[in-house]
Amino acid sequence: DRTGRCRTEAIPLAPRRDLRRIEGRIAEIEARGPEGASEDYLLVRLLDEGPVVDPMGRLRRIYPNVLHVERPRWTPQADGTVQPTVHRRLSDEDLFAAFYEQMTGEALDAEAREALREVLDALRREEAGRAAEGAP
Repeated sequence: DRTGRCRTEAIPLAPRRDLRRIEGRIAEIEARGPEGASEDYLLVRLLDEGPVVDPMGRLRRIYPNVLHVERPRWTPQADGTVQPTVHRRLSDEDLFAAFYEQMTGEALDAEAREALREVLDALRREEAGRAAEGAP
């Protein structure tokens, strides 16, 4: 006011959106669909052990306000690359099966897995033959 007095008034503010954290594998989160208000701001912790193709895009189809995707099982390195913190390595077969499931939403059936094994075995034999011949 004119006398130099300062007056304060508390005005309650209600946020338009809550801030939440959800956790799980990408396929489980997609299958569940939106939980709670889908417009909330989210931090998502993905527990997948293998690579996930376009996690932010996939999550934003369900939750448009995803702010951050955290991969606790993957650790950034000093050179900017990302290495899994899981101490085992996925076989070529398991890696392809995980990729196939992420792309199609369906697991490889036994027949497709057997065909994949045959192709991978043939490729390994071909690579071994080239290595024995000294070819690149």
